[in-house]
Amino acid sequence: MAAEDNHGPLTDADRTAIATSAREIQAAEGISDVTMARILGCSGPLYSQLKVLKYRGNADKWLRRLRRWMTDRSERADLIDVEYVHTTIGQSVLTVCRRAWSKSRIGRIVTPSGCGKTAALREFARRGGSRVLYVQAGEACSAKLTLIREIARQLGMSHDRSASFGVLAPLVREVLAGYYAEGRGTPICLLVDEATTLRPAAINMLRNLSDDAQVRLALVLADTWRLDAELSGRTGRGWRTREMLGGYEQLNSRIAADYRLAVDAEIREPDVRAVADAVMASLPEISRRRALPARSYTYLHQLAQADGKLRNVVNRIEAVADVAEAASARPTWSVAELDYVAPLVGHACRMAHTDTPFTAQDGPPAARRAS
Repeated sequence: MAAEDNHGPLTDADRTAIATSAREIQAAEGISDVTMARILGCSGPLYSQLKVLKYRGNADKWLRRLRRWMTDRSERADLIDVEYVHTTIGQSVLTVCRRAWSKSRIGRIVTPSGCGKTAALREFARRGGSRVLYVQAGEACSAKLTLIREIARQLGMSHDRSASFGVLAPLVREVLAGYYAEGRGTPICLLVDEATTLRPAAINMLRNLSDDAQVRLALVLADTWRLDAELSGRTGRGWRTREMLGGYEQLNSRIAADYRLAVDAEIREPDVRAVADAVMASLPEISRRRALPARSYTYLHQLAQADGKLRNVVNRIEAVADVAEAASARPTWSVAELDYVAPLVGHACRMAHTDTPFTAQDGPPAARRAS
């Protein structure tokens, strides 16, 4: 399964830009080389050489993966607040969550980035109330101590922030056991997004809580294709194998619900329409339309199909609204407008544009939608 970003060979400028950006992110957020290596699925020494462009092996393979990770981070940060949209993919995510929770077992969700996985997980957490916890693991909650602290926080526990894992873990277990009440109550369901970043000790901690007869934590692990490789052990070579032996095999045997969407899976046209209409409904009235022209839906469907991302639909509509506002124009939502803004969201135009398709209107620009 080719999931890497393979759009042409990397130039020296590309390599320098990727490595520089990665170092800046690490410095700004305190991400260690060990954590970065775990995210990419390589060894620590390899990453230490890679980030300063001293690695003598196939560096481009890892640099492309590093660029994909940074792009995913950026896209997640840029997501707008749109009411949850029911899509085929989202329904599958919700089904896995419901099954894992009802059986007090483990669920696994693997989809390409930008398909609506995170939105569906958050929707399930919203519906579940205080008994469903949503954690976006990332680099901040990758270790078992930081993860147990986040779980404690979401459970509403008051504790010393400097408490060690040995002190905090039994307290969290006691609270979780109180919800379950030896089978008389409903267990807590924990949704862990970006689960690939979890360290082996953190994953095994979660498995132990799920196995615990007094707790029966329902657990859903979700991420991109890298999670499938991580839990299946296909990347378990050398330094990683020692950490993975015995833990992930037992976890995999407890998975009661599994949803994996192939990188090249088809995005359905009705899902594209539903997402597009939801984004349109969130825009200011001056830009809003009840429905897009038929050709525009077709164009957006092609965009989503190009790399399996419903997020492309959101970004493109947002960009049209922003450009129209800047031009004091009322958008017509034509294919020309949707294509014209492509460079603003990191894509290439599909048609030639000799002039802007946006026509200025009389009056001041529309008020920007509140963030």
